[in-house]
Amino acid sequence: LKEMQSREAQQKIGRASRSRLLRQSRDRRKVQLDNQHQRLKHLLLKKEVESHAQTQERLKRMALEQKLLKSSRNQQQVAEARLQKLKEQATWEEEQIQRAKAQAEANEREQQRHKEALARVTEHRIQQAAVAAEAQVQQRAALARQKNE
Repeated sequence: LKEMQSREAQQKIGRASRSRLLRQSRDRRKVQLDNQHQRLKHLLLKKEVESHAQTQERLKRMALEQKLLKSSRNQQQVAEARLQKLKEQATWEEEQIQRAKAQAEANEREQQRHKEALARVTEHRIQQAAVAAEAQVQQRAALARQKNE
């Protein structure tokens, strides 16, 4: 009877030991699975954070590129407007030069016509004076001849 009780006690101890080992093994497996789950969760969260950071960086870069493009377009429009204004100013100045040149030529022609008219009037007066002087000389000669007769 004691042997049977001892054997039963040994079997009970064996079952308890196996049960305890099995429970410990399950507990370790559960801890390993929990740890693995936590690592995967951490990796996924890390990847999500990295992806979000990369997305934010791309968005910032795109926004900066858009600003740069807009600034470049504005600068180009300003340059084109400035160039257009300079062209218009150059055209206006060229027109002013042409008008001034035409006016100067017209004035020169008018002055030439005026000089020619003055020269004709002067020539006519000289001729009249010469005719009058000749007539006076002949009149005096005639008077002198009369006196001498």
